Amino acid sequence: MQCNNVTTIPKGLLQLRDSLSSMMDSLYKDPKVAALMNTSMGQYLNGHPFLALAVLVFGSMATVPIGIFLTFATVTFIGATVGFVLLEEMKKPMGREAGGLRSCSVSDGDGLLQTQSYTDHCTAVLSLADRGSSRLKN
Repeated sequence: MQCNNVTTIPKGLLQLRDSLSSMMDSLYKDPKVAALMNTSMGQYLNGHPFLALAVLVFGSMATVPIGIFLTFATVTFIGATVGFVLLEEMKKPMGREAGGLRSCSVSDGDGLLQTQSYTDHCTAVLSLADRGSSRLKN
């Protein structure tokens, strides 16, 4: 018996294969790609095209969530910093002890001065309290 089932490849598919082949040849001639393909990893991935495709897809898909996370982290940091500075600047006109809260800002370099001022304030209040209690005893 003779088998006459010969399949012919359409011309369009042959042209597509030729154009892809020439594109891959020009890609392999690029110096950076050639340097990568000469490494042991490049040769391994050349022998395992499905793994190379999986690595390429994973790498490209992983950039989107990482980019979103870094954007979110940056915006959050900037927002928190601006909010902190605005809060501290709003407390300054109310005095050093706004509503019983000590300002913990180091803006304008006055963090150490505030601590000293707070200590002096407490000392002055205690000394006044001692005077008042001694007057009551007399």
